[in-house]
Amino acid sequence: ERVTSAPARTSKSWSAAVEIVHDFFPDLEDGPGFVAATNETICWIVAVAYDNSKEWEYARSYLIDKKLIEAVGGTIETDTNSPNQCNMTIRVLWPFQTKEGLPARSILQVKSSVNEKTLQGEQVKTAILSEAAEHDKRIYEKYLRTRCKYLIFPTTPKRKALWLYEHFQRGIEDRGLSIEHFQYDRFC
Repeated sequence: ERVTSAPARTSKSWSAAVEIVHDFFPDLEDGPGFVAATNETICWIVAVAYDNSKEWEYARSYLIDKKLIEAVGGTIETDTNSPNQCNMTIRVLWPFQTKEGLPARSILQVKSSVNEKTLQGEQVKTAILSEAAEHDKRIYEKYLRTRCKYLIFPTTPKRKALWLYEHFQRGIEDRGLSIEHFQYDRFC
């Protein structure tokens, strides 16, 4: 887990988006042309509301606008960017497969913590809790903590998010928890 806390307009969302773009691509750990373990790589950006996810705009710019998917041989199956209809998804078919012969796919979706039902069910490789201080601790505890391999918490510090402060403080006190924290100096 990675927590980035910094003042507004210091590139937290952009940095998180670059990380999720990296994790969007399948892991080729089983040899040339084969993806590791699962045939679906699922990544989420969890915003409070669908229309306020800056990370989505940055990630979409890299993957779609800059044609990064096509550059590495992927075929876009779905590209929806409709925050008003709560549908923001990029689904890609890759020219790789599992050793069992299943096709490799990647899915990037925007979810909303207001619509909690959408946060159930799937195993997620990487999730961004967009503006993490705006979310209730319950969203992390109930839905993301056990479902996501990697979590990124970009946020502007807020008093109401004491849970997030306590979370990265536990990581500082116990390095075995694998909670990383980066904080800009307030005079930066």
